[in-house]
This record gives sequence, structure tokens and C-alpha cells, in this order.
Amino acid sequence: MARPLRIEYPGAFYHITARGNEQKDIFRDDKDRERFLQYLETAAGMVRQPDHYQWSSYSSYSGKAKPPRWLTADWLLQYFGKKPSDAKKAYVLFVSAALGNSEEDPLREATSTLILGKADFMADIREKYLGKKKGKKEIPALRQIRKTSLEAIIEAVGQEFKQQPELARKAAIHLSHRYSGRPLREIGNMFGIGESAVSQASGRFNAELQGRQTLNRRIERLRKTLDLSKM
Repeated sequence: MARPLRIEYPGAFYHITARGNEQKDIFRDDKDRERFLQYLETAAGMVRQPDHYQWSSYSSYSGKAKPPRWLTADWLLQYFGKKPSDAKKAYVLFVSAALGNSEEDPLREATSTLILGKADFMADIREKYLGKKKGKKEIPALRQIRKTSLEAIIEAVGQEFKQQPELARKAAIHLSHRYSGRPLREIGNMFGIGESAVSQASGRFNAELQGRQTLNRRIERLRKTLDLSKM
């Protein structure tokens, strides 16, 4: 099966995975075997300490072993200190703290399985690299990343209809339903209503737009301001 097209931009970090077809081996021998993240194997319950796993790069980063030629240990260690010995000690403490932490897998927060980051990071990536991305092959997951948040819609609508809170709520539900691409349940939870109520409220507002040119212009202005397109 072909992989989905990758989102690419300068300076991006990628989590690389590989598996063989029909669960077949993908390495010819031990020298051909790729390394895992420093404590991936520990999180999986295979060993108690990362240096107990032969394929971990932990020993190279911590100074217990000489890094292989292909591993640029200095690049990672620079984030832990300017002096190599101090950086290695700080790295060991960092990994130890992570091993004792029961936090959920951060990859669960990845958007459309492709990009991981907080809201401000996502917005920055959208603006700099994805907003006007064109090409012969469209990346399906970009539609997910390009979605405008419900919070952004509510905020913009609130500004447009400052003196009309009831109309603002109706408009926000309608725009969220028609253009955000978010599940009905998510939209309903945001506005404190049920899934079917979201569709019904959006339909009523759409009917209300008929024949009201001024209101239509205001909604169209919001749609363009938020860069909304029908999902």
C-alpha cells in the first residue's frame, strides 16, 4: 500500500516508522537494523532501562558508548548544555524523569496522524507553509490541518455581531457546521447542544439568510476573513 503524501517544509522533524509487508523482516542483519527512540522500548515494557536495549542510542547520548559514525549526538546534546559532560548528565536526568512519568502517548495529539504541536505551532505552520500549497497531487491530510478552529470562528463572529449575541451564536453554529469540518459532536459540545440540534440550528439560520442581503454580506465577510471553504 502506498503511503500518504508527506507534508514537507524546511526544518521539519519527522517520526519515521517502517514495517514489512505481511509482517516480514525488513532488516537483513543486525547492522542493517535501525535504532529506536531513546526510551521507546522502555515504554513498550521490553526493558526497564534504555541502556539495557541493544538497539537504543541512549548509551551514545549518555556517554556510556562511542556514537556510531552515522549518529550525530552533538546535535541533540546541545539542547542540554554547552559543555559536553554537563549536557550528557542533563540528558540522563531528562530521560530518567520521562521514564517515571505516566503521561499518555503524545502522538495521540497528532493532527490527522501527520503533525504534532500546540495550537500556536499549528497556526504558524499553516500560515508559513501550508496556506497556499499547490501542486498536482493534493495531500488529503492538509484539509484537516487547514481547518479553522471552532474557537477562532466563535471569536470572529463575536466581533462581527458584538451587539447581537443571539444572532452571533446562530451564525457561529452555522459557520462551524458548514465550514469547520469538525464532527457534529465536537460542535455540539462547544455550544452545549446535541448533534441533531447542530444540524437543525444551522438549517434554520440558512433559511434566515434567504432574502437578507445585509446579513449575507456579513456572513460572507466572516467566511473570507476566516478563510473558510465548504468541507
